[in-house]
Amino acid sequence: MSLRLRLRLHRSPWTLASALLRALVVWQLCVFSSLSGASHQPQSQLQAQADAWLRQGYDQPQPVLAALDAALATPQLEPAEARILQRTRGAVAARAGRDAELASALAALAALASAGDALARPDAALVRALAAEHQGRSALAVTQAREAADTYAAVCARGRQLRPDCDLRAMWWAQQTLLLREGDDAGLDAAIARGDEAVALAQRAGDPALEAWTLATQAALWAGKAEPVRVQRTLAMADALLRDAGRPDIEVRVAVLAAAAAHAVNDAPRLAQAMQAAFAAARRAKSPRLVAFVQAAQSDVLIRQGRAAQALAVVQAALPVVRQAGDRRVERVLLHNSVLASITLGQGREAKPEVERLFAMWASEGTPGDQSIALREVADALAAAGDARGALELYHREREVVSGVMASQRQAAELAARTRYDSDAQQRSLELKARDNAIQSTELHNRQLTQQLWTLAAVVVGLAVLVMGLLLRRVVATQSALQQSQSQLKVQSERDPLTGTTNRRHGQALLHAQGDAISGDWRGALLLVDVDHFKRVNDELGHQAGDQVLIEVARRLQQAVRGHDVVVRWGGEEFLVLAGSTHGVALDALAQRLMHAINATPVQLADGRSVSVTVSVGYGAFPLPPQHEAMNWTRALNLADMALYTAKSQGRNRAVGVAELAQDDTALADTERDFEHAWTAGRVRLTIAAGGRHDDQTANAEPQALVEVR
Repeated sequence: MSLRLRLRLHRSPWTLASALLRALVVWQLCVFSSLSGASHQPQSQLQAQADAWLRQGYDQPQPVLAALDAALATPQLEPAEARILQRTRGAVAARAGRDAELASALAALAALASAGDALARPDAALVRALAAEHQGRSALAVTQAREAADTYAAVCARGRQLRPDCDLRAMWWAQQTLLLREGDDAGLDAAIARGDEAVALAQRAGDPALEAWTLATQAALWAGKAEPVRVQRTLAMADALLRDAGRPDIEVRVAVLAAAAAHAVNDAPRLAQAMQAAFAAARRAKSPRLVAFVQAAQSDVLIRQGRAAQALAVVQAALPVVRQAGDRRVERVLLHNSVLASITLGQGREAKPEVERLFAMWASEGTPGDQSIALREVADALAAAGDARGALELYHREREVVSGVMASQRQAAELAARTRYDSDAQQRSLELKARDNAIQSTELHNRQLTQQLWTLAAVVVGLAVLVMGLLLRRVVATQSALQQSQSQLKVQSERDPLTGTTNRRHGQALLHAQGDAISGDWRGALLLVDVDHFKRVNDELGHQAGDQVLIEVARRLQQAVRGHDVVVRWGGEEFLVLAGSTHGVALDALAQRLMHAINATPVQLADGRSVSVTVSVGYGAFPLPPQHEAMNWTRALNLADMALYTAKSQGRNRAVGVAELAQDDTALADTERDFEHAWTAGRVRLTIAAGGRHDDQTANAEPQALVEVR
């Protein structure tokens, strides 16, 4: 390039950009006119062009939206062509955070639907799903994508034939969005089955790149089911489909999904290889947003590897690109990793303003399960950095979220069971009514026969009485079976379905019943038991291994307690033991026995591996000596919870008991307000016992002696 030309470009960049934009619009118009001019070429060509516009608009929304506006201004445009263009315009605007263009496209699709276009409604639902996903609102994205998928299926299916104006790629987008966002809620098997539907749509559309993307998503789901052979086979199929597809944008997403699958099975070499492939494909695609997307995944890997400084640098490089595109879903991931890295690097005070913003984004997501994991990760990071107060606050918030999740799940299970039993009862009632009608018809027929032959009528009447007796016995048996089923349902509603222990709701009922009926004062012993580093078990060994650990911990706790003690699954990896009137040395011994029962031997997993597990215990017998101030069970449980957190902050694998509370009217309030300060100031006396380790030579010996501290 000559020096003169360089100076011209330097002085008038906007002139050059404007010329390029006009040239691109003219080119797009030429392409569109060849597709949808007066001759109205087949819609499949317009649908293919719309797919190309959607890909280009991911990083260059402005010229693509301009080209779409110009195409929509074409004279004699048919309604079906206008719908495809408006759907594409809405999808590009949704993925770029262009709210005005998005609202305009949705309004146009609504008008087309009112005019009788049956496909305008699912197209609008698909656009809203893409917008919700871009905004990080996964629950809304799933709802809208399911509406789009169901409506497409209802409108487009004609036996084995497909309605000609249906866009297979749009149908695929709806299924793929559900596959990416619905997996945790619907279950892995249901999600994999949905993936098969998406694969079939991509094959019918003749698009191997979309098929490869869905296969890679299924591979990540297979990794969650600990199926390494199927994972590798499915990824190999995806790689083969992408070999000659020329779609680096899809290669990026396939590589990131391959990295997720490798992380799920702890395959570090494949994880590094997949991340390198993702960056290479993003550079080939010349897409800053895809590079930022890969950097978000890379920051996850670096955080888990303990490389906080590098993770923070990657986040800071990616955040401006993501925020410019308005991609709140990826921004939330980057912001979460930025907070974790900052806390790890000792910058917790500077990171705290970002924490509330992060949790506001998680709350708007509509996925409380992910929100609880985020709370626990940040709380663990604060605890590791020495911010005990901040960590305790987040632990309490996490328990509130988990309690809400468990309550929702319990209500859903009870509603499903009640609906099932009501349906069975209604069916039985209908059967009985039908039989009653048959009996009445028989009796009428018998009366007619009686007039003709009394002898035969007597026999028939006798048979009818016999039938009625049998039916009555059947009704009694059916009612008895229904009562038995209701009794079983009551038992199931009081038990945790995973561990078989008493569930939280029934545990709360027991706590309430143990208090005084008039004053509400509560007496008894409480022990809160929490599995140490349980998240690490899920991350490194998988959720199935985590479930096996919880089942074994519950079994050992039930064996370690006495016959009248009650073990309650209080939430997640936390258990509550109600120990009646146990106090003093006996309560201390029980706490040590619970610790020793868990950490004495490793937990054997179904696949032959073993994992060492320890627990932390917080406990107390109430009311507390020497003043024996009365309190309700909620305050007693809160003191035991503070003792548990002290055990966590003191290094885990230990039991901390609240032994005495100072004889002061303000002691209890001060202790609840700042437990650690109250302990240091001598207002509360604690009893601490540290547990052993699995690799100690004395692993099977008795726990260590108690240490009383002020």
